[in-house]
Amino acid sequence: MKIAARTRPAAKFTPSRPKFTPAAKRMAVAKRSPAGRETKDAKRERAREVLRRLAKEFPNATCALEHQTPHELLVATILSAQCTDARVNLVTPGLF
Repeated sequence: MKIAARTRPAAKFTPSRPKFTPAAKRMAVAKRSPAGRETKDAKRERAREVLRRLAKEFPNATCALEHQTPHELLVATILSAQCTDARVNLVTPGLF
């Protein structure tokens, strides 16, 4: 007689939200325009902060796709969604 193994129900995935300190929340609210939208200067500052954090987290990041121009990188990126980066690097020299 076989006994069925008990399985636990899969845990639900709940994405974690970024944790903001009270000071960060105050700054975010202060950088809003009268219409309630983020100002251009605040967006630039936030973009710089994101880039700074990425550079700190991934100091030696490189692109696996071989390219000479932004257009070549765009096409290679689109192709890489369909196959491996290595295959894209074999195919793209013939395209450009």
